[in-house]
Amino acid sequence: MKKDAVIVFLDTGLHFKETYETIEAVKERYPGLQIMMKKPELTVEQQAQEYGDKLWETNPNLCCEMRKVIPLRETLSAYPAWLSGLRREQSEGRSKTNFLNKDDKFKSIKVCPLIHWTWKDIWRYVTKHDLPYNPLHDQGYPSIGCAPCTSPAFKMDDLRSGRWNGLNKTECGLHE
Repeated sequence: MKKDAVIVFLDTGLHFKETYETIEAVKERYPGLQIMMKKPELTVEQQAQEYGDKLWETNPNLCCEMRKVIPLRETLSAYPAWLSGLRREQSEGRSKTNFLNKDDKFKSIKVCPLIHWTWKDIWRYVTKHDLPYNPLHDQGYPSIGCAPCTSPAFKMDDLRSGRWNGLNKTECGLHE
């Protein structure tokens, strides 16, 4: 393990309690691991006051921009490259992602070391190494984001089918 590596978690304030519990389990399993909980400028309450309640329903792209894209841009401004857990099999939009990617959005290099891994590869690794994982995976959530925008997948051949259910949206804006 690289001791000075920083893991950035985009803490939108809208994640499932199980997600926060998983982060705590990872911290307990790997003491000394640096996990930066990057929050957006506005709290969920401030966002509701300024843009109306449940922005994720009325304007999900703006919600994702404010709660994910801008905080990641702020964070990445200090680094020349970043790692992402994207995998080609996750969606049609991700199917052409490479191991190394020029990331124009964040003016960086995005490295995707798991890009060729399958869902089965991930679970074999988790099992073999007894890694902590989000228990929502056991409840039909192969892709887990913010609670209001994530439901169990309704098609297992589309691992992201539970995201932004009923909306013409497949990505939060980090990986376009």
